[in-house]
Amino acid sequence: MNHQNKDIVAETYNKIGKEKKGLFPMLNEIYTNTFNLSQPIPLSKQFAMRVIDRNRQNGYAIISASMAESDANHPHQKEKLAELNQQHTRKLLDFIRQHKFLYTPCYGRFVENPGTGNEEEVFERGFIVYANKKNGETDVQELKAFAVEMCNEFNQDFVVLKEPNSPTKHIDKNFHINTELVDDMSFIDVLKNYFINRRKSSISKNGKDEPAGFSFLESYIAPPPQCYSERLLRHLKGEIFVE
Repeated sequence: MNHQNKDIVAETYNKIGKEKKGLFPMLNEIYTNTFNLSQPIPLSKQFAMRVIDRNRQNGYAIISASMAESDANHPHQKEKLAELNQQHTRKLLDFIRQHKFLYTPCYGRFVENPGTGNEEEVFERGFIVYANKKNGETDVQELKAFAVEMCNEFNQDFVVLKEPNSPTKHIDKNFHINTELVDDMSFIDVLKNYFINRRKSSISKNGKDEPAGFSFLESYIAPPPQCYSERLLRHLKGEIFVE
Protein backbone atom coordinates (compact mmCIF):
# COMPACT_ATOMS: atom_id res chain seq x y z
CA MET A 1 0.00 0.00 0.00
CA ASN A 2 1.48 3.35 -1.03
CA HIS A 3 1.66 6.38 1.26
CA GLN A 4 -1.32 8.11 -0.35
CA ASN A 5 -3.57 5.08 0.15
CA LYS A 6 -2.32 4.67 3.73
CA ASP A 7 -3.23 8.28 4.47
CA ILE A 8 -6.71 7.78 3.00
CA VAL A 9 -7.28 4.63 5.06
CA ALA A 10 -5.97 6.31 8.23
CA GLU A 11 -8.23 9.33 7.66
CA THR A 12 -11.22 7.02 7.20
CA TYR A 13 -10.45 5.14 10.41
CA ASN A 14 -10.03 8.40 12.29
CA LYS A 15 -13.45 9.58 11.07
CA ILE A 16 -15.10 6.29 12.01
CA GLY A 17 -13.37 6.38 15.38
CA LYS A 18 -14.67 9.84 16.19
CA GLU A 19 -18.21 8.84 15.26
CA LYS A 20 -18.01 5.54 17.12
CA LYS A 21 -16.12 6.52 20.27
CA GLY A 22 -17.09 10.13 20.77
CA LEU A 23 -14.75 11.79 23.22
CA PHE A 24 -12.85 8.65 24.25
CA PRO A 25 -9.12 9.00 23.50
CA MET A 26 -7.84 6.67 20.79
CA LEU A 27 -4.38 5.26 20.21
CA ASN A 28 -3.86 7.36 17.09
CA GLU A 29 -3.30 10.30 19.43
CA ILE A 30 0.10 8.83 20.25
CA TYR A 31 0.75 6.28 17.49
CA THR A 32 0.38 7.36 13.88
CA ASN A 33 -1.27 5.03 11.36
CA THR A 34 -2.85 2.74 13.94
CA PHE A 35 -6.31 1.40 13.11
CA ASN A 36 -7.14 0.27 16.65
CA LEU A 37 -10.45 1.90 17.55
CA SER A 38 -10.90 0.19 20.92
CA GLN A 39 -11.83 2.25 23.95
CA PRO A 40 -9.37 2.55 26.84
CA ILE A 41 -9.73 -0.05 29.59
CA PRO A 42 -11.02 1.01 33.03
CA LEU A 43 -8.30 0.57 35.62
CA SER A 44 -10.96 -0.86 37.94
CA LYS A 45 -10.79 -4.06 35.88
CA GLN A 46 -8.60 -6.53 37.77
CA PHE A 47 -6.74 -7.71 34.67
CA ALA A 48 -5.79 -4.10 33.90
CA MET A 49 -4.54 -3.46 37.42
CA ARG A 50 -2.46 -6.64 37.34
CA VAL A 51 -0.48 -5.23 34.40
CA ILE A 52 0.39 -2.16 36.43
CA ASP A 53 1.19 -4.12 39.60
CA ARG A 54 3.66 -6.37 37.79
CA ASN A 55 5.72 -3.41 36.65
CA ARG A 56 5.52 -0.71 39.34
CA GLN A 57 7.31 -2.50 42.19
CA ASN A 58 10.72 -0.99 41.36
CA GLY A 59 9.34 2.54 41.23
CA TYR A 60 7.33 4.62 38.80
CA ALA A 61 6.39 8.16 37.82
CA ILE A 62 3.19 9.62 36.41
CA ILE A 63 3.83 12.36 33.87
CA SER A 64 1.70 14.43 31.50
CA ALA A 65 2.66 16.80 28.72
CA SER A 66 -0.81 18.32 28.35
CA MET A 67 -2.41 21.56 29.33
CA ALA A 68 -5.95 21.08 30.66
CA GLU A 69 -8.83 22.27 28.51
CA SER A 70 -9.54 24.82 31.22
CA ASP A 71 -6.34 26.52 30.06
CA ALA A 72 -8.26 27.59 26.96
CA ASN A 73 -9.91 30.93 27.70
CA HIS A 74 -12.41 30.70 24.83
CA PRO A 75 -14.27 27.72 23.31
CA HIS A 76 -12.70 28.20 19.88
CA GLN A 77 -9.26 27.68 21.45
CA LYS A 78 -10.06 24.13 22.57
CA GLU A 79 -9.48 22.56 19.16
CA LYS A 80 -6.08 24.21 18.82
CA LEU A 81 -5.23 23.21 22.38
CA ALA A 82 -6.17 19.59 21.63
CA GLU A 83 -3.81 19.60 18.63
CA LEU A 84 -1.02 21.11 20.71
CA ASN A 85 -1.55 18.56 23.48
CA GLN A 86 -1.36 15.75 20.96
CA GLN A 87 1.98 17.09 19.70
CA HIS A 88 3.28 17.43 23.25
CA THR A 89 2.12 13.92 24.18
CA ARG A 90 3.95 12.41 21.23
CA LYS A 91 7.03 14.44 22.08
CA LEU A 92 6.90 13.18 25.68
CA LEU A 93 6.64 9.62 24.38
CA ASP A 94 9.74 10.23 22.25
CA PHE A 95 11.63 11.34 25.37
CA ILE A 96 10.45 8.26 27.30
CA ARG A 97 11.65 6.00 24.50
CA GLN A 98 15.01 7.78 24.24
CA HIS A 99 15.60 6.99 27.91
CA LYS A 100 14.41 3.40 27.30
CA PHE A 101 11.87 3.42 30.14
CA LEU A 102 8.86 1.12 29.96
CA TYR A 103 5.53 2.91 30.08
CA THR A 104 1.72 2.65 29.98
CA PRO A 105 -0.54 5.39 28.55
CA CYS A 106 -3.22 6.42 31.07
CA TYR A 107 -6.31 8.63 31.10
CA GLY A 108 -8.57 10.35 33.62
CA ARG A 109 -12.23 10.88 32.74
CA PHE A 110 -14.21 13.82 34.11
CA VAL A 111 -17.57 15.53 33.76
CA GLU A 112 -17.30 19.30 33.86
CA ASN A 113 -20.20 21.37 35.18
CA PRO A 114 -22.03 18.34 36.61
CA GLY A 115 -25.72 18.76 37.31
CA THR A 116 -26.08 21.70 34.94
CA GLY A 117 -27.24 22.06 31.38
CA ASN A 118 -23.61 22.51 30.29
CA GLU A 119 -22.21 19.11 31.25
CA GLU A 120 -19.21 18.04 29.19
CA GLU A 121 -17.03 14.94 29.36
CA VAL A 122 -13.30 15.59 29.18
CA PHE A 123 -10.16 13.49 29.52
CA GLU A 124 -6.76 14.10 31.05
CA ARG A 125 -3.88 12.22 29.44
CA GLY A 126 -0.61 10.97 30.88
CA PHE A 127 1.92 8.16 31.08
CA ILE A 128 2.81 5.77 33.86
CA VAL A 129 6.59 5.54 33.43
CA TYR A 130 8.33 2.65 35.18
CA ALA A 131 11.84 2.57 36.61
CA ASN A 132 12.25 -0.65 34.60
CA LYS A 133 13.98 -0.26 31.26
CA LYS A 134 13.78 -2.13 27.97
CA ASN A 135 17.25 -3.62 28.48
CA GLY A 136 16.23 -5.14 31.82
CA GLU A 137 17.96 -2.53 33.98
CA THR A 138 16.21 -0.55 36.73
CA ASP A 139 17.17 3.01 37.64
CA VAL A 140 14.74 4.89 39.88
CA GLN A 141 17.13 7.82 40.38
CA GLU A 142 17.37 8.36 36.65
CA LEU A 143 13.58 8.12 36.49
CA LYS A 144 13.28 10.80 39.20
CA ALA A 145 15.60 13.15 37.30
CA PHE A 146 13.77 12.40 34.06
CA ALA A 147 10.34 13.06 35.58
CA VAL A 148 11.41 16.48 36.90
CA GLU A 149 13.07 17.28 33.57
CA MET A 150 9.77 16.54 31.80
CA CYS A 151 7.92 18.62 34.41
CA ASN A 152 10.04 21.57 33.28
CA GLU A 153 9.98 20.68 29.60
CA PHE A 154 6.17 20.72 29.43
CA ASN A 155 5.57 23.35 32.13
CA GLN A 156 3.72 21.03 34.49
CA ASP A 157 2.98 21.94 38.11
CA PHE A 158 4.08 18.56 39.41
CA VAL A 159 4.70 14.90 38.62
CA VAL A 160 4.08 11.81 40.73
CA LEU A 161 7.09 9.81 41.91
CA LYS A 162 7.08 6.49 43.78
CA GLU A 163 10.43 5.13 44.92
CA PRO A 164 10.69 1.72 46.62
CA ASN A 165 10.32 1.87 50.43
CA SER A 166 9.30 5.51 50.24
CA PRO A 167 5.92 7.33 50.20
CA THR A 168 4.40 8.40 46.91
CA LYS A 169 5.09 12.10 46.30
CA HIS A 170 4.05 15.01 44.13
CA ILE A 171 7.29 16.72 43.07
CA ASP A 172 7.57 20.09 41.35
CA LYS A 173 10.03 21.48 38.80
CA ASN A 174 12.64 22.13 41.50
CA PHE A 175 12.51 18.69 43.12
CA HIS A 176 10.45 20.13 45.98
CA ILE A 177 7.84 17.84 47.50
CA ASN A 178 4.39 19.41 47.17
CA THR A 179 2.45 16.50 48.61
CA GLU A 180 3.30 13.22 50.29
CA LEU A 181 0.54 10.62 49.99
CA VAL A 182 -0.38 8.09 52.65
CA ASP A 183 1.48 4.78 52.45
CA ASP A 184 -1.60 2.60 52.07
CA MET A 185 -3.16 4.55 49.18
CA SER A 186 -3.98 2.20 46.31
CA PHE A 187 -2.52 2.85 42.89
CA ILE A 188 -6.02 3.53 41.54
CA ASP A 189 -6.40 6.28 44.13
CA VAL A 190 -2.90 7.61 43.42
CA LEU A 191 -3.78 8.01 39.73
CA LYS A 192 -7.19 9.51 40.56
CA ASN A 193 -5.53 11.94 42.96
CA TYR A 194 -3.03 12.94 40.27
CA PHE A 195 -5.66 13.70 37.64
CA ILE A 196 -7.92 15.58 40.08
CA ASN A 197 -5.08 17.74 41.40
CA ARG A 198 -3.88 18.50 37.87
CA ARG A 199 -7.35 19.74 37.01
CA LYS A 200 -7.78 21.73 40.22
CA SER A 201 -4.40 23.36 39.72
CA SER A 202 -5.23 24.36 36.16
CA ILE A 203 -8.60 25.83 37.13
CA SER A 204 -7.06 27.71 40.05
CA LYS A 205 -4.31 29.20 37.89
CA ASN A 206 -6.88 30.49 35.43
CA GLY A 207 -8.80 32.35 38.12
CA LYS A 208 -11.96 30.28 38.09
CA ASP A 209 -14.03 30.48 41.25
CA GLU A 210 -15.04 26.84 41.47
CA PRO A 211 -12.04 24.51 41.31
CA ALA A 212 -14.41 21.65 42.20
CA GLY A 213 -16.68 22.36 39.22
CA PHE A 214 -16.10 18.89 37.85
CA SER A 215 -16.72 15.29 38.79
CA PHE A 216 -14.12 12.56 38.39
CA LEU A 217 -15.48 9.36 36.82
CA GLU A 218 -12.70 6.84 36.28
CA SER A 219 -9.09 6.13 35.29
CA TYR A 220 -8.17 4.12 32.21
CA ILE A 221 -5.18 2.61 30.43
CA ALA A 222 -4.65 2.04 26.72
CA PRO A 223 -6.51 -0.87 25.07
CA PRO A 224 -4.75 -4.10 24.05
CA PRO A 225 -3.34 -4.59 20.55
CA GLN A 226 -5.72 -5.94 17.92
CA CYS A 227 -3.20 -7.82 15.80
CA TYR A 228 0.31 -9.24 15.95
CA SER A 229 1.95 -6.40 14.02
CA GLU A 230 0.42 -3.80 16.36
CA ARG A 231 1.47 -5.84 19.38
CA LEU A 232 5.05 -6.06 18.11
CA LEU A 233 5.22 -2.34 17.32
CA ARG A 234 3.99 -1.28 20.74
CA HIS A 235 6.21 -3.81 22.50
CA LEU A 236 9.29 -2.56 20.66
CA LYS A 237 8.46 1.00 21.69
CA GLY A 238 8.49 -0.12 25.34
CA GLU A 239 4.77 -0.02 26.10
CA ILE A 240 3.39 -2.25 28.84
CA PHE A 241 -0.17 -3.19 27.85
CA VAL A 242 -2.95 -5.67 28.53
CA GLU A 243 -2.42 -8.86 26.54
